[in-house]
Amino acid sequence: MKEIAEIRKDVEGLKDHLKSKGIHQFTIDLVEETESELLEQEIGESHVDDATMLGALAYKIDTVLEIASSETEDYIIFQKLKLIIEEARS
Repeated sequence: MKEIAEIRKDVEGLKDHLKSKGIHQFTIDLVEETESELLEQEIGESHVDDATMLGALAYKIDTVLEIASSETEDYIIFQKLKLIIEEARS
């Protein structure tokens, strides 16, 4: 499993994509919230282990992907976020 700091940096890298036109506030919030949760885990403020936290993030992102329209730029961001989390879990 990747280190939490590495995963957070990967998620932080998505912020450049958030500047694209047509990205909704919900998408921006989800990326920032994910980054925040990873930071809390990194500095030890979380009460769960890394695997549990990453599993919860993966579930949240999967849920968002189920309801998001695949025709939007947001969907691409969600897919990239899912890929980051899934690669970290393996």
